Amino acid sequence: FLMYLLDTLADENLTASVMGASTQLRILGAVIGLAFANTALNNYTSSHLGSILTSEQRLQLAASTKVLSTLPPELALGTRRVYNQAFNLQMKIVMAFAILSLIVSAGAFRRHPLSLENAGLGEGERVEVIGKTGDEEKRQGT
Repeated sequence: FLMYLLDTLADENLTASVMGASTQLRILGAVIGLAFANTALNNYTSSHLGSILTSEQRLQLAASTKVLSTLPPELALGTRRVYNQAFNLQMKIVMAFAILSLIVSAGAFRRHPLSLENAGLGEGERVEVIGKTGDEEKRQGT
């Protein structure tokens, strides 16, 4: 979508800015997806473990999963079931974000990608490098 806007609305000189913004949006999407998945896990486990464990056991479990080995077998099994269902919910959320990312990526596909000539670097033009190159440093002995 951003590439479409770049083609239709933006000046060619803004290509780097738009590409940087799209990278930032991708990272933001990943962070939002992670937040959704983590919130879903916490909400699911806290609402479903209340009928299985005491509040003290839930606090201990939040601190360390080693608490499972100290629980009676039926409580440990119930707790594992709740976490199994919560992890399945997380995977569904991650899958939804992956599908959404695939759709967005397909929208950014360009049959004819931008070339350097279209970006302002025509034939015979050079990009100036600021600073010393490796060869210059060797010649000067630094």
